Amino acid sequence: ARQSAGTGLFASFDPAALGIQFLNSNVIISWPMSATNLLLEQTQGLTNPDWTRSTNMPTTVNGQFQIVESAGYVTRFYRLRGQ
Repeated sequence: ARQSAGTGLFASFDPAALGIQFLNSNVIISWPMSATNLLLEQTQGLTNPDWTRSTNMPTTVNGQFQIVESAGYVTRFYRLRGQ
């Protein structure tokens, strides 16, 4: 018979879907309002990324948090991170 003992902390959560769409010269980033404990972060590259919190305050539209940013000509990557 197998026996095991140990302690641990287990967490379970549903990952929030991050939506990105283009509208004219803007990028609209959205995620569910149920994800109240998540912050939007961005970086310009994925090699040694320097993730920084988005300075734009989200608005609420149709049950989603939403941030609108100028698309510009700079590559950006986005993620949601727990507070």
